[in-house]
Amino acid sequence: DKRLLLLQQCDILFCTSSGLASQRYLWMDDSGVNFDICLVEEAGKLNETESLVLINKNLSRLILIGDDKQLSGVLKHKPLSSEANYSQSLFARMRRLGVKPIILNQQGRAISQLADLYRWRYTNMIDLPVTESFKNLHGLYSPLQFISIEKLPEEEESKNANKPYQFDKFYLNAVTPAFDQQSETNSVEAEWVVGLITYLLLMNCDTLSSSAITVLTPYRNQKKLLEKKLKENQAEIGDVVVFTTDEYQGKENEVVILSLVLTGPSPSPHLRDDKRLCVLTSRARRCLFFVGKFSTFYNCPEWKPIFDVIWPQQQQQQQQPRGPYLHIQNEEKKLEVICSLPSLRAVLKKEKERKNQDEGIDQLGEVLKGVKLKE
Repeated sequence: DKRLLLLQQCDILFCTSSGLASQRYLWMDDSGVNFDICLVEEAGKLNETESLVLINKNLSRLILIGDDKQLSGVLKHKPLSSEANYSQSLFARMRRLGVKPIILNQQGRAISQLADLYRWRYTNMIDLPVTESFKNLHGLYSPLQFISIEKLPEEEESKNANKPYQFDKFYLNAVTPAFDQQSETNSVEAEWVVGLITYLLLMNCDTLSSSAITVLTPYRNQKKLLEKKLKENQAEIGDVVVFTTDEYQGKENEVVILSLVLTGPSPSPHLRDDKRLCVLTSRARRCLFFVGKFSTFYNCPEWKPIFDVIWPQQQQQQQQPRGPYLHIQNEEKKLEVICSLPSLRAVLKKEKERKNQDEGIDQLGEVLKGVKLKE
């Protein structure tokens, strides 16, 4: 067998656990294939039965690299998963039994502000110097934002009719409902995601590509809706990929946009899982946007550490999100603009007409209508 001959001669073998299991005969004790060390990356995603595939009598050292604070592997057989605990990884078992690990406490993935979202979960985690070299994106007041798709009460809407924080009529008169509970989709969030991607690519046309942006959502049906919307705008924004949160564990990108979907009084258990929240908040390197209903998540205990970073305590007491707005900025004049989606579309239209990025940013204050400006 040519494959067996190659394996007998090689010093390093790269493979997946499932690939190794399917070719188990090449790994058996009498095959002549001998490896002293086995190194497993993302070991927390590998359940114990899968881990047995890696072990043979010639193995002298097994090195497991993983994170037990993130999602474990999925075992679809519920009795085995819940009663026999077969979904547990060998990595998690060793941690539970008190095997002393080597802790990696330095991160080089994200800028410091984004790392604060999950820094509290890890012991003495610090930033590597390389994170200081990550450049900020143009046209944003902050690299971390929660865009709240919130409907104001009618009396509040009437009272604020002529004020800068007026809730945009676009959402009140939407043809389709924002949230479809049965299908777990949110069409307004999908519109925001498309507008946000268009804006980011336009303002950073020389430094940001569509491949540097990832859209995440907890629900498969929302993923399908987002893919449909992005495909409709593909000529303008290119190929932006969409994943569910669980699919994206172990991956990262420069910009991540999260579509949270839910609009009820509180998040579902699916979005209150600490390990899923750890994955959800730790995928972005330079910029992270939450698109969702602020009031759904704000009072949830599991989300409090996240909002303490997004919305510092002193600001929480002074103001609350009044509608779906993006905070954008003219970096030269330090001008903050709180921008609704129709106003954002006006910016994009004006930018395309000008075909001059710097000039367009200087004219933001003139282009936007009914928004709040801060010097």
